[in-house]
Amino acid sequence: MINWINYIVESSLVLGLLLLFYRAVLSKEKCISYNRYYLLFTGGASIIIPLIDLPFSLFQKSIVQFEPIYELPAIISQVTTFSEPQNNSLDSLLSFLVFIYIIGAVVATYFLIVKISKLIGLIQSSTNTMDGGNFKIILTNGRMPSFSFHKYLFLNQINKTEEELKTIISHEKAHISQKHSIDIILMEVYKIVFWFSPLTYQLVKNMRLNHEYLADQAATEHIDKKTYINTLLNNIYANTISGMVHYFGMHSTEKRIRMMQKSINWNALYKPYFSIPFFSILFFTFSCHFEPIEVLPTTIGNETTPEAIKGVMSNFRLENPSRTYFFKFTSDYELEKIRASDFGNYTIDFVAQLKGYENSYGIIYSFDKHRTLPKEIFSNKLYSLQEVTQIPTPWKGYEELLNKIDLNASQYVSVSEDKTIWVKFVITTIGQITFTNITGTNYSQMTNEEAELYGAAIKAINATNSDWRVGKINNTTVNVELELPVRFYKQN
Repeated sequence: MINWINYIVESSLVLGLLLLFYRAVLSKEKCISYNRYYLLFTGGASIIIPLIDLPFSLFQKSIVQFEPIYELPAIISQVTTFSEPQNNSLDSLLSFLVFIYIIGAVVATYFLIVKISKLIGLIQSSTNTMDGGNFKIILTNGRMPSFSFHKYLFLNQINKTEEELKTIISHEKAHISQKHSIDIILMEVYKIVFWFSPLTYQLVKNMRLNHEYLADQAATEHIDKKTYINTLLNNIYANTISGMVHYFGMHSTEKRIRMMQKSINWNALYKPYFSIPFFSILFFTFSCHFEPIEVLPTTIGNETTPEAIKGVMSNFRLENPSRTYFFKFTSDYELEKIRASDFGNYTIDFVAQLKGYENSYGIIYSFDKHRTLPKEIFSNKLYSLQEVTQIPTPWKGYEELLNKIDLNASQYVSVSEDKTIWVKFVITTIGQITFTNITGTNYSQMTNEEAELYGAAIKAINATNSDWRVGKINNTTVNVELELPVRFYKQN
């Protein structure tokens, strides 16, 4: 029901661990070209890896799954296929969180559109331009600092020496030729999806700093490092116009200077290779999931356990001689857990997928060997709807149940005019329908037509057997008498 929350948690863990590895192993080494692709890969991996679902049985067979949850006693063998009732308070919370997420994504999208529109406006309104070959230089005349985006270089030429201009142009040209703007756009889109995570902004920060390292490295291949550093120190900017562009003197000047002064050593050569086994561990940790073993379907009982898990049953009996173990199969494992919450001392000890049957499971369940079954299960005492504290309700609600009853009724008999028959019945302490009767009817005087009609009404009600959640009085399950209409409609 809330798989998307699991996705967010796993995605955040993948991102956090990859960033931790980057900071601890790679960030201070001069393997900056590799680091660019590592950071891009980090964003992509945090999105994709949690979506991959590799069955663990590809790598290891016969995985047994145990869950300490409640299960129904041996006398219940009905296979049910009804969905889990919803928790209104949880649904409300989840709906609120989804609403907050959507608002955040819309706001982040709006800011991205504003940033792009502002840049487009600057480009279109610029009149003082120069052709730089593969890029275009736009002179800002001191109105804004030097920066680059895509193939446009905005150059603040005021109070700059020819040497400083050459240095700035060389740096921004590196950003353009290495297509760093593509990385920035990808990061901005990533921020829209994961706007709520602080790790997202750390990833973007690391990417921007890496771009500066790369541009500094490219520029200092043609310019003296001392001259380059002096120019960098003389052009530190405090004010910017956009978070999407590359400013010459904006990002972590001290770190950039230290990186420029480093030389490539053995650490920078071999440390990137550590990321391969690290990623492999992450991949298999977050994408491989345990898959229950497959067994052939069989009937419920003590001696009909499939051969594949008879050893498991034997181990249970040896380890817990005070409990009785049974095997059964079900088409709705989640619903079995919910229904079992009405009982005590019954647990599911093992679950396995049924071979050849989609969404079907075999389970081993147990209960205390020395415990007598609850007396109320066999009680014939009936309670009215007004007496119970928990009213019996259909798993999928009354509207769907009544539609199902009417549909079933129309399949059993045809009528010449619309009719409504009221049927009285009892929901037992185990959610079964018994004592189904037509309200206020003298059966000894009914006609053949009435008998056919009443029989169809009773069949329609009985077809909803096990559609019901039990009734209770002070947390004790009881037999409750109900009355519902069965509607027959004239066929057109």
